[in-house]
Amino acid sequence: SSSATSTVTGLVPGVYQFIWATSATCSDTVEITIPTCTQTPKTTSWNFTCADGVKVDVVSKGVGQSEPDPNCTSSGTATMAIPNGNTADSIYVEAVYETGDAGPTITFKDAANNSYTAYRFSIGNDEYVYRTKIPATTSVSITDNTDFCKLQSLVAYLFRKAPGYASVGLYTCESGYRNTVTLNLSLPTRTSNSDITVCVPISELSSDGRPLQIKVTAGSIVKDTTITGPDLTLGACCVATPKFTLIDVLPSTSTIKIELISPTNPDGQSHVAGAFANILCEKAVPKGSLGDFVWKDTNNNGIQDETTPNAGGVAGVQVELYKVGTTAAIAKDTTDATGKYLFTNLDAGQYYIKILAASLPAGCTISTMK
Repeated sequence: SSSATSTVTGLVPGVYQFIWATSATCSDTVEITIPTCTQTPKTTSWNFTCADGVKVDVVSKGVGQSEPDPNCTSSGTATMAIPNGNTADSIYVEAVYETGDAGPTITFKDAANNSYTAYRFSIGNDEYVYRTKIPATTSVSITDNTDFCKLQSLVAYLFRKAPGYASVGLYTCESGYRNTVTLNLSLPTRTSNSDITVCVPISELSSDGRPLQIKVTAGSIVKDTTITGPDLTLGACCVATPKFTLIDVLPSTSTIKIELISPTNPDGQSHVAGAFANILCEKAVPKGSLGDFVWKDTNNNGIQDETTPNAGGVAGVQVELYKVGTTAAIAKDTTDATGKYLFTNLDAGQYYIKILAASLPAGCTISTMK
Protein backbone atom coordinates (compact mmCIF):
# COMPACT_ATOMS: atom_id res chain seq x y z
CA SER A 1 0.00 0.00 0.00
CA SER A 2 1.04 3.61 -0.46
CA SER A 3 -0.18 7.01 0.63
CA ALA A 4 0.11 10.62 -0.49
CA THR A 5 -1.09 13.97 0.72
CA SER A 6 -2.16 17.04 -1.17
CA THR A 7 -3.53 20.37 0.05
CA VAL A 8 -6.03 22.60 -1.77
CA THR A 9 -6.56 26.10 -0.37
CA GLY A 10 -8.67 29.12 -1.22
CA LEU A 11 -11.92 27.23 -1.82
CA VAL A 12 -15.16 29.17 -1.40
CA PRO A 13 -18.16 27.55 0.31
CA GLY A 14 -19.83 24.88 -1.86
CA VAL A 15 -19.86 21.20 -2.79
CA TYR A 16 -16.74 19.64 -4.31
CA GLN A 17 -15.90 16.21 -5.73
CA PHE A 18 -12.39 14.86 -5.41
CA ILE A 19 -11.42 12.01 -7.78
CA TRP A 20 -8.23 10.03 -7.57
CA ALA A 21 -7.09 7.16 -9.72
CA THR A 22 -4.48 4.49 -9.20
CA SER A 23 -4.75 3.29 -12.81
CA ALA A 24 -6.80 3.83 -15.92
CA THR A 25 -9.40 1.42 -14.61
CA CYS A 26 -9.26 2.03 -10.88
CA SER A 27 -10.49 5.31 -9.36
CA ASP A 28 -12.62 6.60 -6.53
CA THR A 29 -14.64 9.75 -5.80
CA VAL A 30 -15.41 11.56 -2.56
CA GLU A 31 -17.77 14.51 -2.19
CA ILE A 32 -17.01 17.25 0.34
CA THR A 33 -19.21 20.19 1.37
CA ILE A 34 -17.53 23.37 2.58
CA PRO A 35 -20.13 25.26 4.62
CA THR A 36 -20.57 29.00 4.84
CA CYS A 37 -18.99 30.21 8.08
CA THR A 38 -20.57 33.11 9.92
CA GLN A 39 -18.11 35.05 12.01
CA THR A 40 -19.19 37.28 14.85
CA PRO A 41 -18.01 40.78 13.95
CA LYS A 42 -15.54 42.36 16.32
CA THR A 43 -17.02 45.21 18.32
CA THR A 44 -15.01 48.34 17.56
CA SER A 45 -17.44 51.19 18.26
CA TRP A 46 -20.82 52.19 19.67
CA ASN A 47 -23.55 54.59 18.60
CA PHE A 48 -26.45 55.42 20.93
CA THR A 49 -28.97 58.07 19.88
CA CYS A 50 -30.80 60.62 22.01
CA ALA A 51 -33.77 58.26 22.12
CA ASP A 52 -31.58 55.47 23.53
CA GLY A 53 -30.57 57.50 26.57
CA VAL A 54 -27.11 56.06 27.30
CA LYS A 55 -24.03 57.58 28.93
CA VAL A 56 -20.52 56.07 29.13
CA ASP A 57 -17.84 56.42 31.78
CA VAL A 58 -14.25 55.18 31.57
CA VAL A 59 -11.92 53.68 34.17
CA SER A 60 -8.27 52.94 33.35
CA LYS A 61 -5.09 51.76 35.02
CA GLY A 62 -1.47 51.86 33.93
CA VAL A 63 0.08 48.45 34.51
CA GLY A 64 3.37 47.87 32.73
CA GLN A 65 6.57 49.56 31.66
CA SER A 66 6.69 52.42 29.18
CA GLU A 67 9.34 50.56 27.17
CA PRO A 68 8.75 46.83 27.73
CA ASP A 69 11.64 44.42 27.29
CA PRO A 70 11.16 42.69 23.91
CA ASN A 71 12.59 39.51 25.43
CA CYS A 72 10.19 39.53 28.34
CA THR A 73 8.56 36.18 29.12
CA SER A 74 7.42 36.91 32.67
CA SER A 75 4.04 36.02 34.17
CA GLY A 76 1.78 37.99 36.46
CA THR A 77 -1.70 39.19 37.35
CA ALA A 78 -3.10 42.71 36.94
CA THR A 79 -6.25 43.85 38.76
CA MET A 80 -8.21 47.08 38.27
CA ALA A 81 -10.91 48.36 40.62
CA ILE A 82 -14.04 49.69 38.89
CA PRO A 83 -15.74 52.19 41.23
CA ASN A 84 -19.54 51.95 41.00
CA GLY A 85 -19.12 49.23 38.40
CA ASN A 86 -21.90 47.27 40.07
CA THR A 87 -24.41 49.92 38.87
CA ALA A 88 -23.40 49.69 35.19
CA ASP A 89 -25.74 48.06 32.68
CA SER A 90 -22.75 46.52 30.92
CA ILE A 91 -18.98 46.94 30.70
CA TYR A 92 -16.45 46.51 27.91
CA VAL A 93 -12.91 45.84 29.13
CA GLU A 94 -9.61 46.12 27.26
CA ALA A 95 -6.01 45.06 27.85
CA VAL A 96 -3.43 46.96 25.77
CA TYR A 97 -0.06 45.40 24.88
CA GLU A 98 3.07 46.83 23.24
CA THR A 99 5.80 44.92 21.32
CA GLY A 100 4.13 41.63 22.08
CA ASP A 101 0.95 39.86 23.04
CA ALA A 102 -0.41 36.95 25.04
CA GLY A 103 -1.68 34.87 22.12
CA PRO A 104 -5.03 34.84 20.27
CA THR A 105 -7.07 35.22 23.48
CA ILE A 106 -6.78 36.15 27.13
CA THR A 107 -9.18 35.62 30.02
CA PHE A 108 -10.64 38.42 32.11
CA LYS A 109 -12.10 37.65 35.53
CA ASP A 110 -14.65 39.76 37.36
CA ALA A 111 -14.99 40.36 41.10
CA ALA A 112 -16.90 37.06 41.47
CA ASN A 113 -14.10 35.17 39.65
CA ASN A 114 -16.25 34.52 36.58
CA SER A 115 -14.20 34.15 33.37
CA TYR A 116 -14.65 35.96 30.04
CA THR A 117 -12.65 35.35 26.86
CA ALA A 118 -11.22 38.41 25.09
CA TYR A 119 -9.92 38.24 21.52
CA ARG A 120 -6.84 39.92 20.14
CA PHE A 121 -6.99 42.98 17.86
CA SER A 122 -3.91 44.22 16.03
CA ILE A 123 -3.90 48.02 15.99
CA GLY A 124 -0.60 49.06 14.53
CA ASN A 125 3.13 48.75 14.87
CA ASP A 126 3.34 45.63 17.07
CA GLU A 127 0.55 46.89 19.32
CA TYR A 128 -2.41 44.78 20.37
CA VAL A 129 -5.60 45.16 22.34
CA TYR A 130 -7.82 42.46 23.81
CA ARG A 131 -11.49 43.34 24.30
CA THR A 132 -14.65 41.69 25.60
CA LYS A 133 -18.00 42.48 27.20
CA ILE A 134 -18.69 41.60 30.83
CA PRO A 135 -21.60 42.17 33.24
CA ALA A 136 -21.58 44.75 36.01
CA THR A 137 -18.70 44.23 38.44
CA THR A 138 -16.51 46.19 40.85
CA SER A 139 -13.17 44.89 39.58
CA VAL A 140 -11.53 43.06 36.69
CA SER A 141 -8.26 41.14 36.42
CA ILE A 142 -6.16 39.17 33.94
CA THR A 143 -3.38 36.64 34.44
CA ASP A 144 -0.73 36.37 31.70
CA ASN A 145 1.82 33.57 31.89
CA THR A 146 3.51 34.49 28.60
CA ASP A 147 4.29 38.19 28.12
CA PHE A 148 2.99 39.93 31.22
CA CYS A 149 5.59 42.72 31.18
CA LYS A 150 4.37 43.78 27.73
CA LEU A 151 0.94 44.60 29.18
CA GLN A 152 0.57 48.39 29.18
CA SER A 153 -2.85 49.19 30.57
CA LEU A 154 -6.36 48.07 31.44
CA VAL A 155 -9.37 50.13 30.30
CA ALA A 156 -13.06 49.68 31.16
CA TYR A 157 -16.00 51.41 29.48
CA LEU A 158 -19.11 51.53 31.68
CA PHE A 159 -22.47 51.84 29.93
CA ARG A 160 -25.47 53.17 31.87
CA LYS A 161 -29.00 54.27 31.07
CA ALA A 162 -29.19 58.08 31.23
CA PRO A 163 -32.36 59.68 29.82
CA GLY A 164 -31.60 62.75 27.74
CA TYR A 165 -28.12 61.57 26.75
CA ALA A 166 -26.59 60.01 23.65
CA SER A 167 -23.15 58.45 23.36
CA VAL A 168 -20.86 57.60 20.43
CA GLY A 169 -17.40 56.15 20.59
CA LEU A 170 -14.47 54.19 19.26
CA TYR A 171 -12.71 51.65 21.43
CA THR A 172 -8.89 51.66 21.38
CA CYS A 173 -8.27 51.41 17.65
CA GLU A 174 -5.47 53.64 16.33
CA SER A 175 -1.75 54.05 16.93
CA GLY A 176 0.62 56.85 16.11
CA TYR A 177 4.16 58.17 16.45
CA ARG A 178 5.65 61.33 14.97
CA ASN A 179 2.50 61.89 12.91
CA THR A 180 -1.12 63.06 13.23
CA VAL A 181 -3.84 60.50 13.87
CA THR A 182 -7.46 61.60 13.33
CA LEU A 183 -10.50 60.00 14.94
CA ASN A 184 -13.98 61.07 13.80
CA LEU A 185 -17.13 60.65 15.87
CA SER A 186 -20.46 60.99 14.05
CA LEU A 187 -22.98 62.81 16.22
CA PRO A 188 -26.63 61.74 16.47
CA THR A 189 -29.48 63.96 15.28
CA ARG A 190 -30.25 66.78 17.71
CA THR A 191 -32.84 69.56 17.64
CA SER A 192 -31.10 72.11 19.87
CA ASN A 193 -27.69 73.14 21.13
CA SER A 194 -25.89 70.39 23.06
CA ASP A 195 -23.22 70.22 25.71
CA ILE A 196 -20.78 67.43 24.85
CA THR A 197 -18.04 65.78 26.89
CA VAL A 198 -15.26 64.14 24.86
CA CYS A 199 -12.89 61.62 26.45
CA VAL A 200 -9.74 60.24 24.79
CA PRO A 201 -8.30 57.13 26.50
CA ILE A 202 -4.62 56.91 25.49
CA SER A 203 -2.13 54.10 26.22
CA GLU A 204 1.58 53.52 25.52
CA LEU A 205 2.63 56.86 27.00
CA SER A 206 6.11 57.19 28.49
CA SER A 207 7.31 59.44 31.33
CA ASP A 208 10.12 61.08 29.38
CA GLY A 209 8.52 64.46 28.75
CA ARG A 210 7.83 64.00 25.04
CA PRO A 211 4.72 65.93 23.89
CA LEU A 212 1.41 64.75 22.48
CA GLN A 213 -1.18 67.35 21.51
CA ILE A 214 -4.86 66.37 21.56
CA LYS A 215 -7.11 68.70 19.56
CA VAL A 216 -10.91 68.42 19.50
CA THR A 217 -13.03 70.25 16.91
CA ALA A 218 -16.83 70.46 16.77
CA GLY A 219 -17.93 73.02 14.19
CA SER A 220 -16.49 76.35 15.28
CA ILE A 221 -15.61 75.06 18.76
CA VAL A 222 -11.98 74.01 19.20
CA LYS A 223 -10.35 72.71 22.39
CA ASP A 224 -6.86 71.32 22.79
CA THR A 225 -4.31 70.29 25.37
CA THR A 226 -0.78 68.90 25.33
CA ILE A 227 0.33 66.07 27.60
CA THR A 228 3.91 64.95 28.17
CA GLY A 229 3.37 61.51 29.65
CA PRO A 230 0.92 59.29 31.50
CA ASP A 231 -1.46 60.39 34.23
CA LEU A 232 0.42 59.16 37.31
CA THR A 233 -2.80 59.06 39.35
CA LEU A 234 -3.81 56.11 37.14
CA GLY A 235 -0.60 54.13 37.66
CA ALA A 236 3.13 54.46 37.20
CA CYS A 237 2.99 53.93 33.46
CA CYS A 238 1.39 54.31 30.15
CA VAL A 239 -2.17 55.66 30.33
CA ALA A 240 -4.08 58.97 30.40
CA THR A 241 -7.72 59.88 29.72
CA PRO A 242 -7.93 63.61 28.90
CA LYS A 243 -11.44 65.07 28.79
CA PHE A 244 -12.87 68.08 26.98
CA THR A 245 -16.16 69.93 27.57
CA LEU A 246 -17.81 71.52 24.53
CA ILE A 247 -20.61 73.98 25.34
CA ASP A 248 -23.53 74.78 23.01
CA VAL A 249 -22.55 72.62 20.04
CA LEU A 250 -24.96 73.51 17.24
CA PRO A 251 -27.40 70.84 16.04
CA SER A 252 -25.99 71.32 12.53
CA THR A 253 -22.62 69.98 13.72
CA SER A 254 -22.56 66.35 12.61
CA THR A 255 -18.99 65.29 13.45
CA ILE A 256 -16.43 65.70 16.20
CA LYS A 257 -12.84 65.47 14.99
CA ILE A 258 -10.14 64.37 17.43
CA GLU A 259 -6.52 64.85 16.32
CA LEU A 260 -3.60 63.29 18.17
CA ILE A 261 -0.52 65.21 17.07
CA SER A 262 2.85 63.63 17.82
CA PRO A 263 5.55 65.98 16.45
CA THR A 264 8.81 65.02 14.79
CA ASN A 265 10.80 67.88 16.31
CA PRO A 266 10.85 67.67 19.22
CA ASP A 267 10.25 63.94 19.24
CA GLY A 268 6.65 63.20 20.18
CA GLN A 269 4.98 60.44 22.15
CA SER A 270 4.05 57.11 20.62
CA HIS A 271 0.50 56.16 21.54
CA VAL A 272 -2.58 54.04 20.97
CA ALA A 273 -5.97 55.61 21.50
CA GLY A 274 -9.71 55.57 21.20
CA ALA A 275 -12.28 58.32 21.81
CA PHE A 276 -15.88 58.78 22.82
CA ALA A 277 -18.42 61.53 23.43
CA ASN A 278 -21.39 61.85 25.77
CA ILE A 279 -24.00 64.25 24.39
CA LEU A 280 -26.56 66.08 26.52
CA CYS A 281 -29.20 66.17 23.81
CA GLU A 282 -31.43 68.94 25.14
CA LYS A 283 -30.13 71.40 27.66
CA ALA A 284 -32.48 72.43 30.45
CA VAL A 285 -33.97 75.84 29.66
CA PRO A 286 -33.57 78.23 32.62
CA LYS A 287 -36.84 79.04 34.35
CA GLY A 288 -37.89 82.44 35.67
CA SER A 289 -39.79 83.76 38.68
CA LEU A 290 -42.03 86.77 39.34
CA GLY A 291 -42.87 88.50 42.61
CA ASP A 292 -42.55 89.37 45.37
CA PHE A 293 -43.99 91.99 47.82
CA VAL A 294 -47.27 93.71 48.70
CA TRP A 295 -46.86 96.56 51.23
CA LYS A 296 -48.90 99.38 52.75
CA ASP A 297 -47.64 102.62 51.19
CA THR A 298 -48.68 104.91 54.02
CA ASN A 299 -47.20 108.03 52.40
CA ASN A 300 -48.45 107.06 48.91
CA ASN A 301 -45.14 107.76 47.14
CA GLY A 302 -44.74 104.39 45.40
CA ILE A 303 -41.40 103.76 47.16
CA GLN A 304 -40.70 100.93 49.59
CA ASP A 305 -39.49 103.23 52.36
CA GLU A 306 -41.77 102.12 55.19
CA THR A 307 -40.21 101.65 58.62
CA THR A 308 -43.14 99.87 60.21
CA PRO A 309 -42.77 96.16 61.08
CA ASN A 310 -42.10 94.01 57.98
CA ALA A 311 -41.54 97.25 56.00
CA GLY A 312 -45.28 97.62 55.70
CA GLY A 313 -45.82 94.12 54.28
CA VAL A 314 -49.47 93.05 54.09
CA ALA A 315 -50.46 89.45 54.76
CA GLY A 316 -53.33 87.55 53.21
CA VAL A 317 -53.53 89.41 49.88
CA GLN A 318 -54.58 87.17 46.99
CA VAL A 319 -52.48 87.47 43.80
CA GLU A 320 -53.18 85.91 40.39
CA LEU A 321 -50.71 85.38 37.54
CA TYR A 322 -51.63 85.71 33.85
CA LYS A 323 -49.74 85.36 30.62
CA VAL A 324 -50.04 88.33 28.26
CA GLY A 325 -52.74 87.61 25.69
CA THR A 326 -54.72 85.28 27.95
CA THR A 327 -57.64 85.83 30.33
CA ALA A 328 -57.36 82.77 32.57
CA ALA A 329 -55.10 82.80 35.59
CA ILE A 330 -52.24 80.30 35.30
CA ALA A 331 -51.27 80.45 38.99
CA LYS A 332 -52.48 81.92 42.27
CA ASP A 333 -50.73 82.83 45.52
CA THR A 334 -51.46 84.55 48.83
CA THR A 335 -49.00 86.84 50.57
CA ASP A 336 -47.40 85.45 53.72
CA ALA A 337 -47.09 87.13 57.11
CA THR A 338 -44.43 89.51 55.75
CA GLY A 339 -46.31 90.41 52.56
CA LYS A 340 -44.25 88.12 50.30
CA TYR A 341 -45.52 86.14 47.32
CA LEU A 342 -43.67 84.42 44.47
CA PHE A 343 -44.44 82.58 41.22
CA THR A 344 -41.61 80.26 40.15
CA ASN A 345 -40.65 77.82 37.38
CA LEU A 346 -41.91 80.16 34.65
CA ASP A 347 -41.06 79.75 30.97
CA ALA A 348 -39.72 82.70 29.03
CA GLY A 349 -42.52 85.10 28.08
CA GLN A 350 -44.54 88.13 29.18
CA TYR A 351 -46.74 87.99 32.28
CA TYR A 352 -48.91 90.28 34.41
CA ILE A 353 -50.49 89.96 37.83
CA LYS A 354 -53.84 90.90 39.36
CA ILE A 355 -54.38 91.67 43.02
CA LEU A 356 -57.87 90.80 44.24
CA ALA A 357 -59.17 93.98 45.84
CA ALA A 358 -61.57 92.00 48.03
CA SER A 359 -58.57 90.45 49.81
CA LEU A 360 -57.08 93.82 50.85
CA PRO A 361 -57.33 94.97 54.50
CA ALA A 362 -60.30 97.18 55.31
CA GLY A 363 -59.71 100.79 54.27
CA CYS A 364 -56.96 99.92 51.78
CA THR A 365 -56.98 100.36 48.01
CA ILE A 366 -54.51 99.50 45.27
CA SER A 367 -52.09 102.39 44.81
CA THR A 368 -51.86 104.12 41.45
CA MET A 369 -48.27 105.20 42.09
CA LYS A 370 -45.54 103.51 39.98
